[in-house]
Amino acid sequence: MYLVAEHQVREERAGRVYDYAQGLFPLLPSRKSVKKALDKGLLKVNGQEVGTGYYLQVGDVLALWQRPVNQKERELPLEVHYEDEDLAVVYKPAGLAVSGYHKHNFQQRFRAGLQPSLTEDALPSPLPVHRLDLPTQGLLLVGKRASSLRFLQAAFAQRSIQKTYLAVVMGRPAQAKGRLDSPVDGKAAETDYRLLWSVPSLRSGQLSLLELRPKTGRKHQLRKQLAQIDCPIVGDKQYGPKGKTLLHKGLFLVAVGLAFDHPAGGQIELSMPAPSKFLRLLERERRQWEKYQP
Repeated sequence: MYLVAEHQVREERAGRVYDYAQGLFPLLPSRKSVKKALDKGLLKVNGQEVGTGYYLQVGDVLALWQRPVNQKERELPLEVHYEDEDLAVVYKPAGLAVSGYHKHNFQQRFRAGLQPSLTEDALPSPLPVHRLDLPTQGLLLVGKRASSLRFLQAAFAQRSIQKTYLAVVMGRPAQAKGRLDSPVDGKAAETDYRLLWSVPSLRSGQLSLLELRPKTGRKHQLRKQLAQIDCPIVGDKQYGPKGKTLLHKGLFLVAVGLAFDHPAGGQIELSMPAPSKFLRLLERERRQWEKYQP
């Protein structure tokens, strides 16, 4: 195994490692991921394996470890849209968790699929700067050195990184463009949207292709806000209407654009086209309407 990161406890009452370590490292976004790391012996305190109930003290050192890339990981495909010594932008397929100690997560592909950074503060394994929901596909920003990762994470926190999504939704917004500002889980949330195309649908009345630019990053923000205006994303089993969700087609939401300042200077702007299944669905619904409309 090799060391990914360390952290020394400075708080007097840090509490249990199970609670303290959540979000401490990018690989540990949840208590579930902390428990898995502890169970696998990948998260240690003062060099020793501990349980979830271990109470931390001032001066304790938490160390997160990773296992070397195995042959199976080397064979996993990775679609790279941009890469340099500092960072990379890759395409995440739908159905894969970005990180965490899942049996299969997308981050497992980074070590074998990306070129190692030759900088002094190169990370042992590239780490995702942000996350995409498990059913969401699209562009994902990855840090390859510690200073770049900190720079990009700070940029996300300051909302200076522009993300663009496309979604096929049921229905049509009242306005062709505007801002969604309904709170998500009691927290302020904002998303700018623009209607790109709308077609009649026998199943849903109308289907619309929307461009979405979230200004905040709440969990499931786009999915929840669109459902709140009666325009749920096609394929959203969690927030869409029961019985009207397309089966076995996935969530029609994709991250198609990223624009951000590069840690070394200058700006990077990347984009990708809408998946072909988005346009096929809209065209098929339009043809069926024309053929079978009352």
